[in-house]
Amino acid sequence: MAHRSLLPIVIGNDLPRGKPDPLPYQTALDKLAIHATEAIAFEDSIAGIRSAIGAGIKTIGMTTTHSAQELIETGAVEAVADFTDPYIQTCLNQML
Repeated sequence: MAHRSLLPIVIGNDLPRGKPDPLPYQTALDKLAIHATEAIAFEDSIAGIRSAIGAGIKTIGMTTTHSAQELIETGAVEAVADFTDPYIQTCLNQML
């Protein structure tokens, strides 16, 4: 029996426009039936940050491929090295 994901999978190549266009994130929001204010995006690319913030989603930059300064200048609200950063928990707590 194959495992089926309960969450939608959105692949940019399957859409008419991919990142940095907001369409991939807007599509995911629509499939999840949530508003942008109910989501947080984690992105490590400039195009990904532009896509997420273009869809109105609070975006945290991941410093795996770009500096924190580059990610914040692009529009990320904060830049972190990994998912253990306390800022992430703070953001999640604020959403509850």
